[in-house]
Amino acid sequence: ARVSGVWSGASAKVTAVPGAKAVAPSNVKAAAGDKQVTLTWDKVSGADQYIIKNGGTTVLGKTTTNSFTHTGLTNGTTYTYTVFARVSGVWSGASAKVTAVPKA
Repeated sequence: ARVSGVWSGASAKVTAVPGAKAVAPSNVKAAAGDKQVTLTWDKVSGADQYIIKNGGTTVLGKTTTNSFTHTGLTNGTTYTYTVFARVSGVWSGASAKVTAVPKA
C-alpha cells in the first residue's frame, strides 16, 4: 500500500491451492460419559485443524488431533455434533451428524 507517497513493506505470504477441496471427516463416533461426550473420527489426509460444531453453526471447539471431549454437559440431555476438517486452508463440509446422551 502507498501512504503519503511511501510504499509499505510486503504483506504476509498467502498460499492458495486452486480447486483444493477438503474431505469431511468420516467414521465420527460419540461416546457419552458422566457430564461429557468424547468424539473421535478418522484422520483426514493433510488436515491441520478440525472444528467441532453443535450440529448447527455454533463452534464448540478446535483441535489438531482426531478427538475432542465436550465437558460440563447436563446428563440426560441429547447433544448433536458435526466435525469439519481444514486442508491447505480450505474447510470441508460437515461430517455426518452424531448424537450422544451423557449419563452418570
